[in-house]
Amino acid sequence: MAQFFGFSCRKWTIIVLCSFLIVAKIIELITIFSHKNEIVPKNDDKTIIALVVYEIITIATILIGLFGAIKENFYLSITFCIIFSYILIRMIINLFNNVKFAYEIIVMATLIFSDILFVFELYGSKSTTTVPT
Repeated sequence: MAQFFGFSCRKWTIIVLCSFLIVAKIIELITIFSHKNEIVPKNDDKTIIALVVYEIITIATILIGLFGAIKENFYLSITFCIIFSYILIRMIINLFNNVKFAYEIIVMATLIFSDILFVFELYGSKSTTTVPT
């Protein structure tokens, strides 16, 4: 299989992009709280709560990917890959309604591509290690 990047390059790409996305999501949470009257005109608390819960779930998912890359853990990385793919697909669908988050889609797509390659590399190293008897 052709090597696109080295293992440590993919690992640090995932760490940097996860860190960037965590900061972006925290800024989005702050924006939601500071402009909640503009986001939801009638002060509908259920909508605000739904937005906050969605952002918190996204942050938790990104943290799974961050810790999976730092610890080079196959199971954390594959869990992140599966859950984050769903979040990415949902954001691509939402992109048709609101184009202002296009930069975030590009970062997320780069992150998922790097994580897929990282998971393949982790799987290969996991399957080649021998268990002492």
